[in-house]
Amino acid sequence: MNVGKSVQTPDEVLFSMEEGDREPVPSLSNVQVEVEAGGLDPFQEQEALMDELGVGKQTHNDDGSVTVDFSEDETAADKPVSGEFGDNLAETLDAEVLATISQECLDQLRIDKDTRKDWEEMLARGLRLLGMSVEERHDPWPKACGVFHPVLLEAVTRGWAKTVRDLAPARGPAKAELNSKKKGIAKRLRRVTKEVNCVILNDVPGYSDEQSRLAFMVHLSGSGFKKTYYNSVTKKIENRYIHPLDLIMPYGTTDIDQCPRICHKQLMFPSEVVQLMDGGMWKEISLPSPVSINREEPRKEQDATDGRTPPSIPSQHEILEFHVDLKVKGDDQNTSRRAVPYLVVIDKASQQVLNVRRNWKEGSDYERRRYFTAYQYITGYSVYGIGLVHLIGGIAEGGTSILRQLVDAGTLSNLPAGFRTRGFRVREDDKPLKPGEWRDVDFQGTKLSDSIMPLPFKEPSAVLAGLLDKLVDEARRTASSIDAAVSDIGKEAPVGSVLAILEESLVIQNSVKIGFLRSLSRELDIMMDIVKERYGAYRYVDDDDADFEKDFAAPLRVIPSTDPNASSMAQRVVAYREAINTAQAAPPNTYDHKELHRSFLEAMEIPNADKIVPLDDEIDPLDPVSENMRVLMKDPVKVFDHQHHESHIAVHMAMVQDPLIQQMVGQSPDAASIQAAIAAHIAEHVAYLYRQKIEAIYGQALPDPEKPLPEEVERALAPQLAQAAQQVLAQSKQQNQQQEAQKLAEDPLVQLKIREVGVKEGALELNAVKTAAEIADKAERLQLDTESKAIDAAIRLLEVTEGVDVNKKRLTMETLVRLKDISARTAAEKSRQKAMQNNNGNKGKK
Repeated sequence: MNVGKSVQTPDEVLFSMEEGDREPVPSLSNVQVEVEAGGLDPFQEQEALMDELGVGKQTHNDDGSVTVDFSEDETAADKPVSGEFGDNLAETLDAEVLATISQECLDQLRIDKDTRKDWEEMLARGLRLLGMSVEERHDPWPKACGVFHPVLLEAVTRGWAKTVRDLAPARGPAKAELNSKKKGIAKRLRRVTKEVNCVILNDVPGYSDEQSRLAFMVHLSGSGFKKTYYNSVTKKIENRYIHPLDLIMPYGTTDIDQCPRICHKQLMFPSEVVQLMDGGMWKEISLPSPVSINREEPRKEQDATDGRTPPSIPSQHEILEFHVDLKVKGDDQNTSRRAVPYLVVIDKASQQVLNVRRNWKEGSDYERRRYFTAYQYITGYSVYGIGLVHLIGGIAEGGTSILRQLVDAGTLSNLPAGFRTRGFRVREDDKPLKPGEWRDVDFQGTKLSDSIMPLPFKEPSAVLAGLLDKLVDEARRTASSIDAAVSDIGKEAPVGSVLAILEESLVIQNSVKIGFLRSLSRELDIMMDIVKERYGAYRYVDDDDADFEKDFAAPLRVIPSTDPNASSMAQRVVAYREAINTAQAAPPNTYDHKELHRSFLEAMEIPNADKIVPLDDEIDPLDPVSENMRVLMKDPVKVFDHQHHESHIAVHMAMVQDPLIQQMVGQSPDAASIQAAIAAHIAEHVAYLYRQKIEAIYGQALPDPEKPLPEEVERALAPQLAQAAQQVLAQSKQQNQQQEAQKLAEDPLVQLKIREVGVKEGALELNAVKTAAEIADKAERLQLDTESKAIDAAIRLLEVTEGVDVNKKRLTMETLVRLKDISARTAAEKSRQKAMQNNNGNKGKK
């Protein structure tokens, strides 16, 4: 049987039984081998060939062909691990992969430990120089002086006492911060501050004790570490102090957040290990019994200080927790070609892997989760800082040597030694002489002094004592442990001089404090991430406006509540008093006096400072009557944009004009302040009302006055607001005129004047009418007289006229007499009607 040449493709190798007969296989992972029909036992021959080659997986097909899979067998180590992102990969990874991870981590650990042997010796020396244990000395004689000079202990203790107060204040170490002037920000910051502090004080076990241990070790050795994480078993935030011996990092590490390999060594009782296994955190395996642990020299010194010795029968497992960048075969979540963060837990004695977890944030670009925070006394050349043992350890050692010499010299001076002759015998010479005791002796010679010669030991050297004092002063000055001589400063000393003395004496302490607070800020950032990720709702805040997600959303962050610019209460008090004095002498409205006094009370750590001096942002909206009540009770009030300002102004003006309230307020010693407060409050309502009028004409809301206004927006907005302001002015003038007219119309004096003028005008009009009637009456009378005279003249003329028919003459005269009578009656009727009209007109006007 002939086997054809192979054709290599990305995922397949194709073989054909006939040379040159090559066909692509549909499956990229399979190889198809065809056997010619009629061959001699082809299947057996093919199987023999495959067995001889030792490769390929054969499958016999129905058409007589054989499919052979030449793809590499996928080992268990290469199988992708499926499951949730936070699963323990140690449960599913192959044993070979876990063994490789364990061996790699332990090898690197041995290298890292060897690089810091000198540092461990320095730490052991510092613990010894603290003098918290008495050294048994046999040189120059048994039980010689073994005390240590306490200058190092004094410096460490002083620094510890001052630092603990800053790291663990009684009210909590956190304060929310957000650089914004939006309304409601103050309440939001108060809610977040209260929640975080309550979580730390109530949900973080032993927070204050852990900070105390940290502060002591950082001052001594220069380094200390905290580990912050969420314990899924206890459902609490753990914030543990880690001894520098227990946190091992590679040589050259300067930033713990960027360190590619961190080993946290911890001792755990078997019950703790079982609890983590039962909780699903660690892989369920059988661990051997605890074995003896090789304890480092610093640990031995620490045990001697505590007066403890390790048990003869080991009772704890040594567990190694690695935060390391690895390439893990089979992890389907790791698609990067580089090493990415993992968390690996190994039992050192058995070298078994208990836990392997992805140590980056899900959905991120392999962003490493933060657990550790490094604290340093003075920033050193590596992640391990410089402490007081480095600064004054040599001085403390020299002071200890001199102190022992002085004590030993005093001992020899008080109880001198010397020589005696061989024949000299003292009864009960193994017992010291008692005061007032005379003991028998046997000696040769005539004088006792001839048989004894004391050595010429001198008194303790005054030179050594002076050198000791000099060394101690230098050590204290270097450690900045000398108290500022505040009592020596006169009461009338300028504030600037007092501050200068305080700052000069606390310059090193201030710098150390800033470093501590910077590390505490990073530690609080880790806590904030845990609270936002694990809590999701308020636990200690009961507020209708509280919204956990919005309140904790970026860019809000939590910072230490301690002021980094002042190391002592005296320094803070002096600074704030000077600020208050300056504010009192400044022009009005230059300082925010509420904010200044509130900060002063908080700096003095006065309880309930928010209730004593509430800020404007902390005042809730009230109805106008409640605002009046608060003003009368001298409580602060605040105007809000959404309020109905016209109604508020009306209610406030009504109270101001109330005579009873005016009388009561006038009798109060606080009358001036109450009147000023209500006047200012009304003016604030007027200002907001004016803004609303402008917005009503402008047609849209104006920009927030508490936010900075861009230059281009201001240029575009100002001309439009100028037009709106003119319209508001015109409306105000028109409204003012109407109000003035209405006010005059409603004035009783004005109404009385109007009535008097009306009466006078009626009288004048009546006189005018009467005069006109009289004139008309006179004219009519004159006309009637004229007509009557004309008729009389015609009658006389007719009487004297001759030649006229007597009858016509008589008829004409009768007619004329009748006309005269009619004219007289007509005149009388007109006079009567005019009189009636005049009477009716006067009645109507009245």
